[in-house]
Parts: sequence; structure tokens; C-alpha cells
Amino acid sequence: MAGVPPKKGVAFTFTIALTSQADTKLFKTNPTIAAGDFTVSKDQGAYANLTTLPDAEPDGSSSVRIQLSADEMDADEVRVLCHDAAGAEWCDQLVTILTDTATVGEIEALVDDIGEAGAGLTAIPTIANVTTVDSVTTVGATGLAAIAAAVWDRLTSALTTAGSVGAYVLSKLGLLTSATSVTVASPISGGTVTTVQGDDYKADDGRAIEWTVATTAELTGGTVAVIVEGVDTYTGSVVDETTIRLELTAAQTAAIPVGPHRYQVIVTQTVGNGSDVLTLVQGTWTSARRVSA
Repeated sequence: MAGVPPKKGVAFTFTIALTSQADTKLFKTNPTIAAGDFTVSKDQGAYANLTTLPDAEPDGSSSVRIQLSADEMDADEVRVLCHDAAGAEWCDQLVTILTDTATVGEIEALVDDIGEAGAGLTAIPTIANVTTVDSVTTVGATGLAAIAAAVWDRLTSALTTAGSVGAYVLSKLGLLTSATSVTVASPISGGTVTTVQGDDYKADDGRAIEWTVATTAELTGGTVAVIVEGVDTYTGSVVDETTIRLELTAAQTAAIPVGPHRYQVIVTQTVGNGSDVLTLVQGTWTSARRVSA
């Protein structure tokens, strides 16, 4: 049975009728068809005789059956030119066939398979409490709860499709860190640091202030300057190509005036491009007063 639309590279049979030259209001009954009367062109290529000569089907009728082989159908556009070589019985005709990679029936079969394991598909849970009245589908509370549960139980390891909402949300969740560090997603970006006067911020205590940066510049071996505007310049360190660390003593934090201050994290390369200066982070540094009893 012929598929709809015709499938590329798959044999296809269709029926036409040829107009009589004697009376162009009528189709020619049982037309005479000879070799060379029907030719085929693939993707605007040269015409060639059909492998199977068309014939009246059923016999004695005006219906002409055209059978194209898989090779003749192996094109995005297939043209069948009908030309009476003898030139006196029926009129010329051109049939253009646009092929596709799957028929409607095949697509429907794939849709029917959704929810069933096999053929490379993963089983999809059935949504309960769904009703359809007058072509309007309604999902009840039970079904909505099932959908919500499926969304919230989705593993983060599966949220990897570029441009998807899941991947975007996961990337933003990665920016959440402890109060003693700031994660920066791009080289020049805002990030708030909050320190308490008189507190130590050391790696040994797990309290070092760290920025995670994304840059193609080579940071390893570079010198780090953390500048708090109007306060001081502190020397940080490059932990690896994505992490910059700053450790402060109690004396240093006590000297930072209470309130917000602008700050920048600047790395000067010692390898890669030599002495290039890179401002990788800028934002607000807030110094909090130590409360007293």
C-alpha cells in the first residue's frame, strides 16, 4: 500500500489518467503505452525510462498504474514525465512527487509506542485522572500531582540539554555557595562579599574567600590583587584555572570600615600572554560590625 507522503528510497505505486487527444474533455480508455512513453527524473537529473512499464489497471479502464522502484524513489523530488512517443493518442502530463523520510502511518505508530518500553524508547509514566469531553482534555488534581512529582524527582544529572529550562536552572543553582565565598559565572560580574570585623578567613578553617571564575585565560602562576576601594589591596592566590582564593587575618578584617565598598579581583599573568592584567571579578564588599553584649 502506498504511504503518505511517499517515502524516499521506498518503492511507490500511484494511479493517473491520461487525457485523450481526440477529446480533451475525456480520459483515454485503455491507452496504448510503449517503452519510452514514461520517464523519471531524480532531483532535477536527466530523464530515464521507467523500469516497469505502466499499464491500465484494471484492464480496459482509463486508470494507469505507475510503479516506481526503490531506486527510482531515492530522491527528495521525483518527476515522472508522461509523453506519447507515437504522438497521436493521449496528452502529455508531468507528475511531481516530493518524498519524506517517514510516512504518516509510521509517525502514528511511533506516537502509539510512547509510554511503552522497546525500540529505543524509555517507558513514560501514564498520567492518571485525565478526562476528555468534546475534544477538551482536563487533568485532575491526581494527574497534576503525578506531573509535579515527575518534575521534582527528575535527577539533576539528566538536566544537560543545552538551552533547556532544566539546564538553565541547574546552572543558576550552582552559583549558590556558603556565606564566606562568592561564585562568579563570568569574568566581569557582580558578586557580594560579606566579612565581619575581627574575623579570620583562612583556608585551614574552611573559611577562605573564594571566587570561581570562567575564563580561557591562563591563570596558573599569576599574581592576584584584591582591591577594596579606599581600604587596602590584599594578595590572593590562584588555586587552579577556575578558583581564586583570598585569606584574611582578624587584624585585616578589623581594619575594613563598616559598610559597603567597591572591590575588584585582578590577576596579572606570568605565563600565557606574559604580563597581561585581567580584571575577573568586581562587586560589593560589605564589612559588618562585630556586635557586643
